[in-house]
Amino acid sequence: MCDSIWTIVDSYNPRTAQGLSIASGDNRVRFNALLTRMRIFFPCHNEFDTMTRMSDIQPTESPLPSDALGYAPTEDISPEKIAARARMTVRLICSIIFFVSAAMLAVGFKLTPSTNGTGTHQELGLPPCGMLEFTGYPCPTCGCTTAVSHFAHGNLISSFVTQPFGFGVALLASLLVPFTFMGVATGTWYGPTMFWLSWHWQKWVYGTLGVLALAWIYKIIIIKMHITF
Repeated sequence: MCDSIWTIVDSYNPRTAQGLSIASGDNRVRFNALLTRMRIFFPCHNEFDTMTRMSDIQPTESPLPSDALGYAPTEDISPEKIAARARMTVRLICSIIFFVSAAMLAVGFKLTPSTNGTGTHQELGLPPCGMLEFTGYPCPTCGCTTAVSHFAHGNLISSFVTQPFGFGVALLASLLVPFTFMGVATGTWYGPTMFWLSWHWQKWVYGTLGVLALAWIYKIIIIKMHITF
C-alpha cells in the first residue's frame, strides 16, 4: 500500500524528472514511520490497519546524500522506539485528561449544590454571574457548577434538570476517568481516534455548541418562569 502511495506521489512530483524522487531512501522510511505511529498511537480497525505494519519499516539507504534531500540524517527509528514514544505520549495525554476530569468531579463533590440552581461556584470564592445580576438573564454556563455538584453527589436527575449541559459535562468526565486511567496504565488510547475526531470535527464541535444553546434557552425559561425542582 505504501509503495502504491509513493508511486502516486512521484507521478505528481516535478522533481522526479530531474532524478530526485522523494519516494526513495529516508523519505520512504519517514512516511512508513508516520503511518506506523498513527496505528500504534490510536489503534482502530479501519483502513489504517491495512496501510502499514511494524514490519513495513525497513530502513533503506538513500541514493542521494542527505544534503541533497534538504534535511539532516534521520535518527534510529526502529519499531521499538516508535512504540515506546507513542505509549509515552498517550500516557502523558491520558494523565492530563484524567487529572482534569477527576479534579472537576472531586471539587463538585466537595461543594454543596445551591438550592436555586445557580451560584454554587461562589463557594470557591468566585463572584456571582454578572450577566444574571445585571440583566436578569443567565449566561450560557449558568448552573453548570451546580449541575456538576449534583452529579458528583449522585443526584443525576437534579443535575439534569438544573442544567442539561452541565450534566453532560459531568457525565463525560465520569466516563473519561476510567478510560484515561487505563490509558495511563497500558499506554494505549481507548476511544475515538484522532483521525476520526479531526475528520468529523464539525459534528462534535457544532453539536456541542447546539446542546449548549438549547440548555441556555432552557435555563432562561426556568429562571424567568421561577420554576423550581
